[in-house]
Amino acid sequence: MKRTRLWTFRTVLLANLVVLAITTPARAVAGQLLWDATYDGTGNGLDNVNDLSVSPTGETVFVTGQGEGINTHFDITTVAYDSSNGDQLWAKRYDGPAHRDDYGLGITTNPDGTRVFVTGQSRGKGSAKYDAVTIAYDAVTGAKLWVKRYNTGAGVYDSGNAITSLGSKVFVFVNGPELGLLVAYATETGSLKWSADVGKRALAGALDLEAAAKNVYAIGTQFSAQYPLTDYLMAKFKTKNGALVWRKQYDGPASFVDTANDAALSSDASSLYVTGKSSNFGQDTITTIKLETTGGSREWDEMLAPQALGFDVGPRLAVSPDGLQVFLTAASYDGAGLATFLTTSYSSDGVPGWTARENGPDETGSPYGIAASGDGLVYVTGVGASTTGNTGFLTEAYSAETGGPPMWTAFVPGVVDGDGALSLGIAPDDSAVYVGGMYDNDYHTEAYSTS
Repeated sequence: MKRTRLWTFRTVLLANLVVLAITTPARAVAGQLLWDATYDGTGNGLDNVNDLSVSPTGETVFVTGQGEGINTHFDITTVAYDSSNGDQLWAKRYDGPAHRDDYGLGITTNPDGTRVFVTGQSRGKGSAKYDAVTIAYDAVTGAKLWVKRYNTGAGVYDSGNAITSLGSKVFVFVNGPELGLLVAYATETGSLKWSADVGKRALAGALDLEAAAKNVYAIGTQFSAQYPLTDYLMAKFKTKNGALVWRKQYDGPASFVDTANDAALSSDASSLYVTGKSSNFGQDTITTIKLETTGGSREWDEMLAPQALGFDVGPRLAVSPDGLQVFLTAASYDGAGLATFLTTSYSSDGVPGWTARENGPDETGSPYGIAASGDGLVYVTGVGASTTGNTGFLTEAYSAETGGPPMWTAFVPGVVDGDGALSLGIAPDDSAVYVGGMYDNDYHTEAYSTS
């Protein structure tokens, strides 16, 4: 467990008297590493953070992913840290009934922060089938409160790909090979409250959930009747009973392959933004659309052409707390085949703003997370290549108003190729930004000061 502490001590010798004096805590500066924490699974193998969540009070940082166990293959491993210093509060592992591979893919808390919910994929006992599994923990102690497994019955690879909580329910996007379902559980008991079809004909790609104002929104990618053509898929459901309010698809100008990757609601829940990759007459572009949430009508769509070879890592999206700006980031390859952090902005009316391209120390990088804070900053994190040839944690902060160059950049070089950040979260009071991923084949979480 690694720590960086801000308290300093000095010994003062006055005549023959030795006095121990404690200085005032050093004031953190923007982009300063406050702490970092590493977790090595029981099997001392490959451990990787896939998602991160900050408690509503800002006191705790939770991460989940998969950690290699002893004779249990990968286990869903969830770790809680004290946000002030990175001390590990608890770590819990879920080994499914088959004692085979289990993956944690999403994590969230309930609105009052007393419970933590994790969803993912777990091998079923006595078969090659995987189930979507959802686990509830006590946020303070880590005690396991309930576990629910769900199988669509449509195939062998069901998975809980996204999770969110609102009111007394927790919602899971269950993805099967031929069917996508939105499943609602009671937060207290885990009892199944309802399930609703998101879409037929195999949802694919990244899946997302957004919840607000007694509604939950499911976003994914759906195969059209003419395989392998795909469209963005967006659906709105009532949280009370799962009633479908509307379902919409987006087919790009080429009517070819459109893959949704990320989504976000405006703070007043009046607008839903979705971004992804769209094939546009032989060229892949980042396509971002805005829907008004009452009826689901599309208000605008904007396409961002790649610099040269295209986009590798699918775009991620964030909305400013005031709802006036939308930000997205993606890996953009240049003519030399090097990927860069591409970050850009739009107004809420779809007017393009600034665009910034930044690299790791070895002139390459791929972003995996983005978030906007209430103090006018945009944070991006991901995998950057170091001059040693290995990858590492690359985190950048931009002015939401003007964009690049970054206000600050932090890079932690990795030990093995593949090290880097995959998730990001901001403290509720905007005082810190947290990133999680893999470092030297272990869980690794970092905290940075924002001012």
